[in-house]
Amino acid sequence: MQQVHLYPGRMGRNQHRLGPHVIGTRIVVRRVIPHTGEVTDTLGVCESWTEADCVLRLHDGSSLQIALGDIITGKPVPPRASARQRVPARECELHGLVMWPSLVTEPVGDWLLRTETAPIGRRRKRANSALAYGDPGCSMQEAVTHLRRFYADLPVLVQAEAGDTRFEEWECIGANHFMVASLPSALRSIPPSTHQVDLFVEGPRAVAKVGDIAIAEAALEGDWIGVHGLSVGAERRRTGLARALMAELLDWGGSLGATTTWLHVETDNQAAIALYEAMNYRVHHSSRYFKAPSEASE
Repeated sequence: MQQVHLYPGRMGRNQHRLGPHVIGTRIVVRRVIPHTGEVTDTLGVCESWTEADCVLRLHDGSSLQIALGDIITGKPVPPRASARQRVPARECELHGLVMWPSLVTEPVGDWLLRTETAPIGRRRKRANSALAYGDPGCSMQEAVTHLRRFYADLPVLVQAEAGDTRFEEWECIGANHFMVASLPSALRSIPPSTHQVDLFVEGPRAVAKVGDIAIAEAALEGDWIGVHGLSVGAERRRTGLARALMAELLDWGGSLGATTTWLHVETDNQAAIALYEAMNYRVHHSSRYFKAPSEASE
């Protein structure tokens, strides 16, 4: 552990990086336990800091008062990632399967081939590509053979995690972020709206609309609700319609037990990213989409 000198204490040192300025942040301190002389590390959120002692709130919710004279070293530490941020990327992506009513899938090792048998509107890359996260359980050549058979007359597309170099010879046709938020936190961020939003529900899916000028869709899988297809007419943007649609869908999901909300957003759509960040969504992971070269060019 790298030493950080603190207020004058048992070691008689004057230099430090901890003090009243760390109140409210997560820190670790190495300290001597009084009477036993045992040295131990303690992690917690600093609740107070005086000239005599500090108080840490521990992971179980209890508080511990520590005399500064018993502290040897210490340092601030980054906050622990939320439980939803620790969910594996592939598992996150699988929450989206429920969005597409006519979706059929086929596993190839860890990969999951996906396509719609009766697409509604345009074919979306997310529903008509192989989720190529993990090991296909065979050689890349064999995996590509599976792809070509499964997609037959459709373009052969894969969705790969950002940083995956296995498809660098393929044509990159897009990239997106998977953003995630606590549903209560996202809802609290949305101000009340006077817009009249109509909600249409069918099974685990719902559509929110404001006339013919704004629409968004959502699907519920377990306690995760995914939002997609958010669109507002150009002449009515920046009027709160997007937030009103989101609020309606998230409120519906919350009423059915959803606690986590997620969405995909194109990495170059800065306006949408700013909107979602204002609603407390944060990037969990990023993907790139690749199109396979034609067989004749291989």
